[in-house]
Amino acid sequence: MVTQAALLAQQKPLIPGIIITSTTLIAIAGHFVTVGAWGWGLMGAAYSTTLANILAAVMILIASEVFGKIKPRIRIPTNEDIQSFIKTVAPLSVTYLSKNTCYMLIQTTAASTLSVVALAAHQAVYSVWGFSSFLTSPVEQSALTFLPAATKRWQMLETAKFIMRLGPLIGATGGTLVFLAIRLVPQWFTLDASLWPLMLTVSGYALISMVFTGIDVSANGIAIALGDGAYVAKTQIFCLAVIFLFTSAVRYYNWGLPEAEVKQSKNLEIMRKFSEQYAKRSGTYFCTDLSVTAVVIQGLAEHKDNLGAPLCPCRHYDDKEAEAAQGYWNCPCVPMRERKECHCMLFLTEDNDFAGKEQNISMEVLKESSGL
Repeated sequence: MVTQAALLAQQKPLIPGIIITSTTLIAIAGHFVTVGAWGWGLMGAAYSTTLANILAAVMILIASEVFGKIKPRIRIPTNEDIQSFIKTVAPLSVTYLSKNTCYMLIQTTAASTLSVVALAAHQAVYSVWGFSSFLTSPVEQSALTFLPAATKRWQMLETAKFIMRLGPLIGATGGTLVFLAIRLVPQWFTLDASLWPLMLTVSGYALISMVFTGIDVSANGIAIALGDGAYVAKTQIFCLAVIFLFTSAVRYYNWGLPEAEVKQSKNLEIMRKFSEQYAKRSGTYFCTDLSVTAVVIQGLAEHKDNLGAPLCPCRHYDDKEAEAAQGYWNCPCVPMRERKECHCMLFLTEDNDFAGKEQNISMEVLKESSGL
């Protein structure tokens, strides 16, 4: 990171950009090999990521030696070096520590207050939002690169104005893409249709927050570039205090995702009764985790609302209407009727490791577990 920042400060952003992009692609290819082909799981992903980071560090050091005006050298720092380093790094450390703590508070609050389904919907949106938020990172890097190089006051002012316009514009563009993707193609983020209504309820918030992210990143980059890192640190501490108070209230009052737009399926009660009756008739049981049962019943009810038939919600279909009309995967599906094989884990045989003892599920449990 230090050598990368040095190259950026010398207005050579293309070199680290090429290196980071290429090593990222190498890491992704490594994931396909170690995780997909070799089956190493998380350990394989860790190996690929670590090796790619080491390769990136080596390549940036070499690039700095070849193309940079400042050559990387190892020497014992003087007392003056240490004091200067602390003066610069301390505010930045407070800034990024506060920012990451805010993210941690949001994530842990979501995990402790939301139902399983609502949490899954939150994670699906949060993942795509987190990815799009990186679109604004080059704005901050641009501020750190070009503002210190401005030799005249008018150049500095015009550069700062441009950055403050560019950040919100990129944020709004990224937020709009997230908003449209969640509303038009939610299946890109999860194939579980029961999560889509909950995802829609926060799509607008994702758009608005991306605009403010663009403003925040631009302002922070300008302030840090002009040597006012202490002010940025103070604002992040203030934000952390606000987030702490808000998440504390969320935990205390058990607020969840805004669910006013989520309509209860008119067939929810019908599918609940059907599931209970069929479990008893077939000698099967619901999952030990009733939230699994609730999600499946909710999905069946939504398909019955939209398609006229309780099409299995746990599979991907190119044409749902045609599949519902064909009937093979309408609950109870043919594999369930013939071999008692339920892909959704709604009806489990007694010898199944995930089978519970219940053949009944109340509407209260159903609503609570499915996030309604």
